[in-house]
Amino acid sequence: MKVSLVVPVKNEADSIACLMSSVAGQTRRPDEMIVVDGGSEDGTPEIAEEWLKRRSLSGWARVVRVDEATPGKGRNIGVAEARYEWIAFTDAGIRVEEPWLERLIEVAERDDQIDVVYGSCEPAAETFFERCVALTYVAPKQLREDRWMRGPAIPSSLIRREVWEGVGGFPDLRAAEDLIFMEAVERKGYKIAWAPRAVVWWRSCGSRATRRRSRWW
Repeated sequence: MKVSLVVPVKNEADSIACLMSSVAGQTRRPDEMIVVDGGSEDGTPEIAEEWLKRRSLSGWARVVRVDEATPGKGRNIGVAEARYEWIAFTDAGIRVEEPWLERLIEVAERDDQIDVVYGSCEPAAETFFERCVALTYVAPKQLREDRWMRGPAIPSSLIRREVWEGVGGFPDLRAAEDLIFMEAVERKGYKIAWAPRAVVWWRSCGSRATRRRSRWW
């Protein structure tokens, strides 16, 4: 299975290196990584490109620059640029656990009828304030595949390209675009599977993407 990882970003200078380090350290690295910058003003794309250059990874990952893009538009641009049938998604402000993608793929490969695999998305509540935010906004865990997890969440997902095409892509919105997309996937009847052990960690404050997410999660 070949997998493209798509990440929309904007003004994530403080978090982009952490995300890229965790992706590069995967036990099963994606076959390509596409970072779509939606018009950052803080040097995010330059930081990402320099990070890749220093580690000789420019051939594996690339940064696509757009003058202005919402998270939904950024994801759509990334999928359109992707080479492979299976698309993984995550966000800036996130750290993916080392076996994250490997565990998503393991579930997808169990059954060739599976269209979407959702992993777990956990809050990294390190400070008192972040713990308060998590208690206020984070949905409770649910029992999936005999394990407790938080999801579904697009920032921890693996999806066939034909699913993205079938629902018309992500809405061009600043927030809740992923909820709308997931609801459309469910309405269309695509086969969904769960990977509770495929975990990403997001900061409930500190990055632009996670501040935006905390308003609706």
